[in-house]
Amino acid sequence: MKGLNALEIIFTLFVLIVVVLVVVRMFITRFTFAGIEAPIQDITETYNYEAAYSTCNSLCNKYESDCGNLQNAVKFCIQKANIDIDGDRIAGEKGHFNVVEGVPLCEDGIYCFHVKTDCSCGTMRLDAKSCLTILCDYYQDIRGYTPQVAGSLISNVINYGTCPPDINDWIGRIEDYEPVPVPAYESDWIDDPIEYMGPDHWWAKAGYRTPCGVETNTEISLECAQVTYATKIKCNWWDVPIPAGIVICTDEEPICGADNIEDYKTIESSDGSYTTIELDTGTYIVRLQPDEGKKIELSIEVEPV
Repeated sequence: MKGLNALEIIFTLFVLIVVVLVVVRMFITRFTFAGIEAPIQDITETYNYEAAYSTCNSLCNKYESDCGNLQNAVKFCIQKANIDIDGDRIAGEKGHFNVVEGVPLCEDGIYCFHVKTDCSCGTMRLDAKSCLTILCDYYQDIRGYTPQVAGSLISNVINYGTCPPDINDWIGRIEDYEPVPVPAYESDWIDDPIEYMGPDHWWAKAGYRTPCGVETNTEISLECAQVTYATKIKCNWWDVPIPAGIVICTDEEPICGADNIEDYKTIESSDGSYTTIELDTGTYIVRLQPDEGKKIELSIEVEPV
C-alpha cells in the first residue's frame, strides 16, 4: 500500500511537471508574438509570402502578355500583398509593422510591386513610381476623371498603411534597429523635411502625396493610436485650419463635454502631433475641432500594458 502511494506521488509530480512545462511554453509563445522579434532580412521568408507572390505573379503574367492593356497594369499595381511581417502569423493586419530588408513598412501597406519586383514589359517596370503614372493615365484618360478626382481615387487604393508614421514610435519594438536618417536632398520628396525613414518613405518618394500633380490632402486629416508600452494616445494631424483644439474624452457620454474631458490641447500649427497624459484603460473619443470648418472624431481603445 505504501509502495502504491509512493507511485501515485511520483506519477502526480510527473503530471504537474508536464503541466508546468506546457504553461511555460504557452507563456513564452504568447510573449514572443506580442512584440516584434527582429527586422525581416529576407521578405521571401515571411508568413504567407508564397500565396501573396503567386497572386502577384499571376497578375504580372497577364500584364506582360498584353502590356498595351492598361487595366492589366492597374490590377497589378493596386493589389495588396497580404503577408505577415511581425511574427504573429496573421497577414495584412492594420496597425502592425516591421522593418523589411532595411525598409520600414506597415503590414497593411504592402503591394505587389513590393514582392514582385521584376514585373516589366519592354522598358516599363511596374514599381511604386511607375504605377502612379499608370493610375493617373488610367483614371484621367480611360475613366475620364479630373486630376483632382483621379488623385483622390489613387490615394484610396494605394497608401502606406495604418501603422504609426513616426519611426520614433518604433524604437524599442524592433530588436537592434537604428532608424535610418534620410539624406537632405530627399526632403524634397515631401512637403516637410523628415529626419528618419518611416513607413511612408516609399510612398512619398514615389509621389503619392501629390498624385497626378494635385495636392489631395485638402481636408483635415487625423490619425491616433495608443503609444507603445504606455496608456497614452498619440495623434497626428494635417491641414488643420488654425485656431483649433484637440479634445480627448471618455465614451461615457455620446459627445465630448465638460463632464467627460480627460485631456485637451490647443493646436498652434496646421500639421503636428500630440501625446496625451497617462489615461485609464477604456474607450476614448478624440475630437479635433477647428474654430472654422468641420470637426473629426475618432474612437480609440486604450488597452492595459
